[in-house]
Amino acid sequence: MAKSNEHYTAERTPIERARQLVPFLSERAQTSEKMRRLAPESFEALRENDLFKVYVPTRFGGLELTPAEAVEVFAEVSRGDGAAGWVTTIMGTNGWMVAQFPEAVQEEIFGGGDPRIVGVLGGGGSRGDATKVEGGYLLSGFWPFCSGCHYANWVVLAGKIHPVEGGEPEQRIFLVRQSDLTIKDDWYTTALAGSGSNSVTCKDVFVPSKHVLDLAKAAGQTGKPALYAINFVNMFAYQLTGAALGFARAAIEHFVEAAPKRGIAYTFYEDKSQAPVAQLRLGEAMIKVEAATALAHRDMNEMLDEAVHGQPSLLKRGKRRAGASYVERLCLEAVETLYLSSGANAITENSPMQRVARDIHANNMHGIAALDTSLELLGRLRLGLQPNTYVI
Repeated sequence: MAKSNEHYTAERTPIERARQLVPFLSERAQTSEKMRRLAPESFEALRENDLFKVYVPTRFGGLELTPAEAVEVFAEVSRGDGAAGWVTTIMGTNGWMVAQFPEAVQEEIFGGGDPRIVGVLGGGGSRGDATKVEGGYLLSGFWPFCSGCHYANWVVLAGKIHPVEGGEPEQRIFLVRQSDLTIKDDWYTTALAGSGSNSVTCKDVFVPSKHVLDLAKAAGQTGKPALYAINFVNMFAYQLTGAALGFARAAIEHFVEAAPKRGIAYTFYEDKSQAPVAQLRLGEAMIKVEAATALAHRDMNEMLDEAVHGQPSLLKRGKRRAGASYVERLCLEAVETLYLSSGANAITENSPMQRVARDIHANNMHGIAALDTSLELLGRLRLGLQPNTYVI
């Protein structure tokens, strides 16, 4: 596909392309918030730089990045605009999901050169129900938090197949055309407002059998490239760390830029950068982000190396899920420290700091990122108890 965007440079790495878009995306972040979906110019800049293709196999023109590389792409985009980073994360990660389908389906989705795939895999009150018919299934349901749905052409949805003859329903992943879904106008939020994470619904939509996947069997299998054999839950959990890292790095930049221009109210400091308390808080935030980055990269590189040997132990999977949650919490703590040290001007609508603070709280409130839940799971496993969730 021809590239018309003025920011596109084929010679640059994906991370460099994401980095150069930061000012462009930042200028449009407030527009996206008011639109309650990504500004069209922001979406096109990301699409034309191939940043939604981070996990699309190279044989289909994708980037096929390692998890650590992809997360750095997500972090750079999020540094410019949290909503843009979130949508890039969702579209990028769902490319990995489609790569779990058989080759013919991948050819169908990726072969056209413009895969824009979003998805909802559960939580938030979602419900998908399917019944078997000739050649496939009839799917009905309601799925909230479908980030980027306005710009998608395919949607990955979790649902249960209910056997006609009775018995226990079976969890499956359904690949559905966006045009077969109804987007509800219900995305009114205080955070990630520009992500367009509306609910989607459908009633008796036919899904051919080839577009239905047993993810539990497909993901984590050996005999395929290591990238696509990583444990699904660990892979999913760590993708969301990119946005958190980007938010925290943005907060550091905003604080450093603003500090010399403002004093500290009710003190003699006319230049905040000269105040030891500001220096301490900045140093604290910086080292937390460095620690979060190091933990994320270590775990993602280990995940990739180990994928060729099959599924890791339950304890290791629990540790990785907790690790991803802890990365996001460290980033939240860094942002909170700097936000509370930024003074009352940080609450104004035009302040990028307040948007970052709101967005990173939303990031930490995602079900897979919930720190207490992840730590409880890890503690149970270390004590030799059974997990209290299937999401591991």
